[in-house]
Amino acid sequence: MRRENEVMSEILIDHVLLDRVTKDAKESPRLRMNYNFHESLSSPSQRLLNALEPGTVLPIHRHRHTAETYVLLRGRMRVLFYDDDKKEINRYELDPAEGTYGVNIPRGQWHTIEVVCAGTVIFEVKDGLISFSRERGWIQTNRSNGMDKTIDPMDQAERSKYYFLDRIKARFGGQSPYTFCSAVWFTAGDRANIEGNLPLNYKEEIVLWSNDLQSVAAAEMAIRRIYRFYDVRKVEPSEEMTSKVLDTLTPEFGVVQTMRSRTLAAKALFRRMTTEQMYLLDYLEEQEEAAIHGVA
Repeated sequence: MRRENEVMSEILIDHVLLDRVTKDAKESPRLRMNYNFHESLSSPSQRLLNALEPGTVLPIHRHRHTAETYVLLRGRMRVLFYDDDKKEINRYELDPAEGTYGVNIPRGQWHTIEVVCAGTVIFEVKDGLISFSRERGWIQTNRSNGMDKTIDPMDQAERSKYYFLDRIKARFGGQSPYTFCSAVWFTAGDRANIEGNLPLNYKEEIVLWSNDLQSVAAAEMAIRRIYRFYDVRKVEPSEEMTSKVLDTLTPEFGVVQTMRSRTLAAKALFRRMTTEQMYLLDYLEEQEEAAIHGVA
């Protein structure tokens, strides 16, 4: 799977690429694997290869704010449509050998798939996972089940601000020695891919994007931009004050590994283990006798 924010150059979609993505799908516990052509989750159009193996499970789901198009490049599969009661209302058998090449799934349509043969690969197109427009507001698509929901990141930031401010005030006798401000950071988003102007409460100075994560220097510059917007004064806290703040806020925070990073780490470990096993098997084939020490 191509990495998030990796710059895409011209690439040929041929049997070599399809075979590579299919190999990754067969090695994946989910029996499917994407190869993305879009550069970030906020791209207005998500364009990807999706390699699918028999047995992969895609829960019945729908996209409230985007249509979705499948074009079958090879293999065979079924696309099933359902009503709101999850009763099947239609199905499409896709098979290039039979002249059925793809299907467009309307916005809001419940659907799932069934993969009939190994090596199946589709070209998939839909709107980005995070998008904004005046009519719809902020829309976020769940990566695991494809469900859409309306979100308001700045409202979430405001509520978090007062949550932490109340705890600091309680620790310092009803007053806060620090200024608390709100900002939003779309770590996988690109401003250039967001259509139209942002809402009035989303000032450009306090909305950060993926490019603000390119380096430590870029991140520091972005945070200083927020400080300037709010005209935050520098505070020289005492050691006692710093200790109180840390004791108060540290229990509220935790470093949580993202699902994407967990998946990539597990995939890398699986590949390394598989490679080492293949080396061992190749070695054993050449030996009449061998002793193995360690976990088998």
